[in-house]
Amino acid sequence: MPSSRTGFNEGKRGHQSPTTSRIVNPDPDPRDWFVRSNTSKPCCAGALIEPNFALTAAHCPCFKQAGVVLAGQALTSRPILRICKAPGITACGGLSPCGDDLQILTLGGSGGQPIEYSRDAAVGDEPHVWGWADHDGDYKIAKASDPSTIAAVGSKLVSGAVRTHPGDSGGPLVLDIVPEQLLGILSGRAENETYDLFVHLKGHRLWIGSVLSDPTNDHLCG
Repeated sequence: MPSSRTGFNEGKRGHQSPTTSRIVNPDPDPRDWFVRSNTSKPCCAGALIEPNFALTAAHCPCFKQAGVVLAGQALTSRPILRICKAPGITACGGLSPCGDDLQILTLGGSGGQPIEYSRDAAVGDEPHVWGWADHDGDYKIAKASDPSTIAAVGSKLVSGAVRTHPGDSGGPLVLDIVPEQLLGILSGRAENETYDLFVHLKGHRLWIGSVLSDPTNDHLCG
């Protein structure tokens, strides 16, 4: 079990190449806040936090400006108009976390419904991480079969066990309450491969709110 310290500086990025996800439970009621990259196999995911804004991991290679995301239950194609990375993100090769591994995608068009993200995570929470699943050869919105029990809380949330695959980067960590709450975004995996690391949204709400209220302000972006 990882320690309860509040800072974590070792880990591996969650992406590498597109690959089959370890998240294997297609949900009978796929969530309308879910977004994913427009790739043939799992690469990156994220969550709508406002009708025209999605939150994902900054290191994700599959979200490109002038590209598209697939949003909501209908997987509606929505253009990416702008990408704003958190100012704390730093280059660090293949290691994670590197500063604040978050980015906000400004989307055109419409499709999907935002998720709430006002609740802080707590040790003992049992949220599920969401991603893609291969269901009879068709990739569907899905959540991990077992919860990612939170073992430590800080700038990164630490899960008690690995529930994800490199292809699940940016996957939303969601607590199943009413309304559902987005607690974090999948950033990577511990260097020893025994637990997942998620960016905790608690320390980033001010930055998120600033970007949403002034989305063309480049000074807010790293």
